[in-house]
Amino acid sequence: MAGEKKASASQGNSGGIMAKAEGYVRTVASVVPFKQCSSWVAAYFHPEDTIRAEMKNANFGNIAMNAFLIGIVTSVSFAIALLLLFGFALLTSANISAALAANLAMYAILLVAVPFIYVISAFVSSLIYFIIAKLLGGKGGYMEQTLGMVLVTGGVMLAVMPFQILSSIPFIGLIGLIFLLLALPFSLYGIYSQYRMIKAVHSLSSGRAAAVIIIPIVVMIVLVVILIAIAGVALLSFVPGSAVATASTAHY
Repeated sequence: MAGEKKASASQGNSGGIMAKAEGYVRTVASVVPFKQCSSWVAAYFHPEDTIRAEMKNANFGNIAMNAFLIGIVTSVSFAIALLLLFGFALLTSANISAALAANLAMYAILLVAVPFIYVISAFVSSLIYFIIAKLLGGKGGYMEQTLGMVLVTGGVMLAVMPFQILSSIPFIGLIGLIFLLLALPFSLYGIYSQYRMIKAVHSLSSGRAAAVIIIPIVVMIVLVVILIAIAGVALLSFVPGSAVATASTAHY
């Protein structure tokens, strides 16, 4: 009896935390003038129910539109962060340095490109997950999976956006890092939501659905480590007296 009460209390506390988190994300979504935001939030917190309701909308046009709008939200939040970072310098400087002007121009181009990059990456990255899911016995369709993953991504973006903007406020130092750390649980929960989405779309077991999510992450980490190692060896070859440089000189 006592155990049941403890379990019930634990579930109530967990539900309370998630309800507050969902309320926070919905508040953020209310500021963004896109009706699709409600689907992003729903997919982030309730992926199984959301993908069942959205199956009929799993087509190229709808997926591309959602990805493009997520890209716009990302660009706007990034632009606000840049204004916070460079705004003070622009207001207090009589002349804008050539380096600062070049950086601002580069950022402006990037902001315009981000929505298009989101559309392309949505289909390409989903294809990787889809192939892995099929190899593991997945039964769902590519478009349904892609839509689900895009909608969850939108929810993640809404959840972390305020923290990313606040972390860019000048002169707050360590507080900025704290804001980024506060965004981390929402990002990690987004991975969990993607796992639930993959599991629901493809009717996979928990272990296989987890493998679909984990395999690309592991491969990416391995590739990054290899690239860093290659870059490190290449740099050491230019350092006089290093083992790599000595071996290279001896070879010739």
